[in-house]
Amino acid sequence: MGIEQNNTMAKRRKGIKNPLLWAAIAAGLLLALLLILSYLPVSEKNLPNTKAVVEYHNYYTIDIDGKETLFFSGRDANTLLGLSSDSLVRTETRLRGACWVNKYAILPSCHGTLLMSADTTPRDTLAARTQKILETLMHEAAVSLRDRERQLSDYLEDMQYYLSVHSVQDEGYDYISQCNGRMLDRQALTIKTLDAVMQVDSALSDEATRTTVTVTPHTDFKVYYYDEKGSLQEEPAKLLAKIEGRGDNKPYWLVQLLSETTPEGAKARTRHRILPAMNNIGDLSGNSWGIGNGKGDSLALNSKKGKFSGFFAGGKRQGHGRITDTKGRTIYGVWEKGTLVSGRRHDKNGVYEGTFDPDGKASGHGIYDEPNGRYYEGHWQNDKRNVFGFSLSAAKGMSVGEWKDDVYLGERVVYTADRIYGIDISKYQHEQKKLVTTKAKVKQGRKMVWKERKITVNKIYRIDWANLRITSLGGHKGNTLTGRSEFPVSFVYIKATEGTTITNGYYNSDYAAARRHGFRVGTYHFFSLRTPAADQARHFLNTAKFNTGDFPPVLDVEPTGDMIRQIGGKDELVKRMLTWLRIVEKRVGVKPIIYVSQNFARKWLLDVPAIRNGYQVWIARYGEYKPDFKLIYWQLSPNGKVKGITGDVDINVFNGYGSQFEEFKLTKCIGAK
Repeated sequence: MGIEQNNTMAKRRKGIKNPLLWAAIAAGLLLALLLILSYLPVSEKNLPNTKAVVEYHNYYTIDIDGKETLFFSGRDANTLLGLSSDSLVRTETRLRGACWVNKYAILPSCHGTLLMSADTTPRDTLAARTQKILETLMHEAAVSLRDRERQLSDYLEDMQYYLSVHSVQDEGYDYISQCNGRMLDRQALTIKTLDAVMQVDSALSDEATRTTVTVTPHTDFKVYYYDEKGSLQEEPAKLLAKIEGRGDNKPYWLVQLLSETTPEGAKARTRHRILPAMNNIGDLSGNSWGIGNGKGDSLALNSKKGKFSGFFAGGKRQGHGRITDTKGRTIYGVWEKGTLVSGRRHDKNGVYEGTFDPDGKASGHGIYDEPNGRYYEGHWQNDKRNVFGFSLSAAKGMSVGEWKDDVYLGERVVYTADRIYGIDISKYQHEQKKLVTTKAKVKQGRKMVWKERKITVNKIYRIDWANLRITSLGGHKGNTLTGRSEFPVSFVYIKATEGTTITNGYYNSDYAAARRHGFRVGTYHFFSLRTPAADQARHFLNTAKFNTGDFPPVLDVEPTGDMIRQIGGKDELVKRMLTWLRIVEKRVGVKPIIYVSQNFARKWLLDVPAIRNGYQVWIARYGEYKPDFKLIYWQLSPNGKVKGITGDVDINVFNGYGSQFEEFKLTKCIGAK
């Protein structure tokens, strides 16, 4: 027994001296130590090098047999948000903090892999639900896109009209010219998107083709980080895996640079399958996150309202960033040396894009775009439309001009020699009542004596057609001359008739004299509600002259509200006006022009498409701003002065400049081809 015990102890001493056994023990201890160390937090020194920021876009595609046909960013009830055939129209950019991680706990195995807090939006669920009602959604989208295309066509028509009667010297011309280009692009994209919607709808309804239509969620990733030289870098990335959270119950995304290479200087953390919140990985879901180069340049993220998220240079905000203002509106902007200079701001009604003041209020030039199609571009002060701009809306069309605290005032016009001026005349430029003093014998007691007395006489004046020049635009506010104080008379309108019986006795002689002296002439009729419109049209046609080159005839409509109500109201008025207009157009061969006051037009004709859209309008407006109507002429004042004519004269301006006036004479006048 003693011998056996001694042998056993000898074997044990021999085994302990075995080097392989010692190596195994040492390796086990080292592995345990590394495993323990892998659970310890990263040092403060290396912590900045473990961080990165991931930018991502969520969007969806509607695919026909695997081909991406339509894109949208989400769904609101039964509406697909941001639906477009253009892949660039997606959703807002989102930023999340991320950290470099190793694949294995104790081995350097990063290969450009990052762990980030996941977007918890149930996108797969939304895609599946959208798939079920896709046919209904396509029908509704088609209706909406057709309405949108019609609205854009109306906007483009308004802008083309504006551009046709203005020149580059008018304030706002460049704005509208550029906007016209943007609206043309929108119209083209709308039509293209509608075509794609119809393709999807056809594929869904045609079972014989066995076409597969699917709704697929997507996410694009881009990673920002500072390299070992302190320079900001950005690289595209892909999603590797979705990780269900443990411990903190938060889900994570595992993304990887497309290069699959960890940047030089980046320090990877350990990604634990058992305890994912260890090693400060849990700080991904905190309220702040940042990366930097230690030299004052950084990219910071904040989730708290009022806190800035974005790029810093030298410790100041510099470049792109995001902040929420005091009203809860998110501003995606560009900062310069700590000051917000331009950007995009979202609120419940639409999106503002332009310049800001230091408090984040719209200031300077900017655009406000609403989903319902309303649009404004121009100057802003203190978050309100001010100074100059233009708006587009389905209800009011295009309004160009000056604004004050969100209220549209109108378009101010500078009256220069470049404008085209004309006059309109009637018998009152020939016959004027004068108060004169005369002597007459009157009985005084038993004697007849001479006495002075004042009487009113109708004095006759001639027009000096050879020397007509406009010397004053009238005394109304805003009709300010710039440059020369005289303007040529480029056209003359002469009254011919009124009602069914009244005729201007000077019409024939004035018409002949005006044409003889080289003036372009037009003729007008004063409309009455006391006699039938057809009879008035025949009276006008039997009296007036219509020669090649004459301006279109004009219907002068000036009844009071009481007169209109006595005949049955607006509908009856419009019916009578259209009767006269159509009879005269048929005989003369050109559309007549309607002359009305601006207040009259707003009250009685603004919502009458047959009048508003079918005929050119001549409006009397004596205020500071140009009328907010599509018009061919506007009357500046009733008390202008013209050399060669005695007394006051109506002064009118053609809505355009020289080139537009020449085009008008060639295409809109009597006998034009």
